[in-house]
Amino acid sequence: MKKTISILTLFLSMTTLFAQTWAPVGAIWYYSQATINPNLQSYKTIESIGDTIIQNKACKKMLEIERVYNPVSTRTYFMYSANDSVFYYDELRTEFCLLYFFNAQQGDTIFLDCYDLEVTVDSTDTVTLNGQLRKVQYISSNSLGYSFWGLNIEGIGNSVFMFPQGDMYMNGPMRCYEDSTGLIEFMTLPCDSIIFTSINKNETAENFKFYPSPASSKLFIEFTNFKGVEYSAYIYSSAGQIQISLTGIKNNITVDIDKLFPGLYFVRLIDSHGQGTTKKFIKD
Repeated sequence: MKKTISILTLFLSMTTLFAQTWAPVGAIWYYSQATINPNLQSYKTIESIGDTIIQNKACKKMLEIERVYNPVSTRTYFMYSANDSVFYYDELRTEFCLLYFFNAQQGDTIFLDCYDLEVTVDSTDTVTLNGQLRKVQYISSNSLGYSFWGLNIEGIGNSVFMFPQGDMYMNGPMRCYEDSTGLIEFMTLPCDSIIFTSINKNETAENFKFYPSPASSKLFIEFTNFKGVEYSAYIYSSAGQIQISLTGIKNNITVDIDKLFPGLYFVRLIDSHGQGTTKKFIKD
């Protein structure tokens, strides 16, 4: 039976303690980061850099660094874990907000209060990474304001980005995660590389086609040669806002664009080696 999980439910429920420590000091996450230059893909990191106390909670201090800017841009987060759950400190609300609940089961809905976002657990599984058995949730969300999708991996977080992202996001997917147990690589792309793609040598542009254009409700993306790599697909508005994002693509896909407003859009495909290409289409 489907149930909705909120912060109140979490505090009232008796769940098992975390199987892995959340954000041990020294842990670091690497994410791809798109740029306004379609032939440049950078990366950003989030690192657990210390311990602190906020509102009587023992928290991890997390430092995000965006590498594409000069000088680099940084941001600090504070997070803590309890009872299979992870919370982050919202400075505007001056309160902690639920981000992950790794004990949720298939069909459960996790309500992320501070984002006003309902996340559905589509299915669950387990995976062994660096000798540690971790819970995995395949999640999705449906909101005009924020999106959260992909895999929630116990002790690591979301496979796209740590937090839900708004329309203007340019983060993800996750390339690597590293802590004292070792390095986990989620892509063949190096963890900390900035990729410059030559348009003349870019094979990605020749490897896919999409139709129709104009399109009304469905956009079909077909590939001619996968070469053993995975793709991520991003649909941008003409203003540069990402409207739809898909990761882990291994086959031809159909994208539901029915909720997009009429106008000009761009489809950007990036393979797991960091090569990408952008094409445009019309939504009628």
